[in-house]
Amino acid sequence: MERIDKVQNLIPEKPEFVHSNQEKGEDVESLKIVNRPVVKKDAAALVTGKAVYTNDLAPSDCLIVKVVRSPYAHALIKDINTARAEAVPGIECVLTYKDCPNKRFTMAGQTYPEPSPYDRLILDQRMRFVGDAAAIVAGTSEEAVKKAIASTEVQVPEPALQPVSQTVSDSRTSCMFYKGTLRSGQVFEADGSVVVLGDVNPGGKVVAKGSVIVLGSLKGNIFAGVDGNENAFVVALEMSPMQIKIGDIIARSSDSGTKATKGRGKVKVVEPKIAYVYDQNIYIEDLEQNALDDICLD
Repeated sequence: MERIDKVQNLIPEKPEFVHSNQEKGEDVESLKIVNRPVVKKDAAALVTGKAVYTNDLAPSDCLIVKVVRSPYAHALIKDINTARAEAVPGIECVLTYKDCPNKRFTMAGQTYPEPSPYDRLILDQRMRFVGDAAAIVAGTSEEAVKKAIASTEVQVPEPALQPVSQTVSDSRTSCMFYKGTLRSGQVFEADGSVVVLGDVNPGGKVVAKGSVIVLGSLKGNIFAGVDGNENAFVVALEMSPMQIKIGDIIARSSDSGTKATKGRGKVKVVEPKIAYVYDQNIYIEDLEQNALDDICLD
């Protein structure tokens, strides 16, 4: 209670507004807002550990939900056969674009009103990139959901674009491109290496059997060499990850950039870095030629 009282004492008293017919200078101090402390409504709850988060609201009997991802760079869904998936014991529902409202929204995270384009549907008949959502599966267990996902058949005409990847089967040398921003809660998985043409935001995750290159800001989680390949590496134009895992080695980074580059009339501070394993430790260094020379691709 003492901590709550201290926090509440910081809350400024509501200012008394001066009417226009009052004499100039009268009660001016009560109008000052700048440089006065303003405590958040949830400040007391946060400092006392009483704040409620999403996981606190999830009931124990909630369903496991996973998404069927597009294997195509661009394609129009002709049909989705969900009969086999719905027949899997423990599956509650399989949703497709036919089950979702045709109401578009924005994926940007600013407050309302949001100036970004409202161009996304919960599920769309048109899949625009590898990893785009094609269907949603909900069930009582993760095993049942994974089995249902494998049983869901997405039928498409000849896809307009094939995934950009090498035509080799070795997971350590194949490469897949992802264009866009991976936001909180989004996961992109690949059997080989990955090049992200965008940012990985906090809470976003890339899981790859090979290496990961982020041509943008890395502030989320990267799991590279997940099949035990400690020769995998991670490169980012701006390296500030929540967590990096290469093989079985885990590390975090708090480094910030120091080199300035110009773009769209603004100056953004970035410093390309590379993370790799050496002597059972993950080292994060500036992306220079000597660091590249030490990389082993075997």
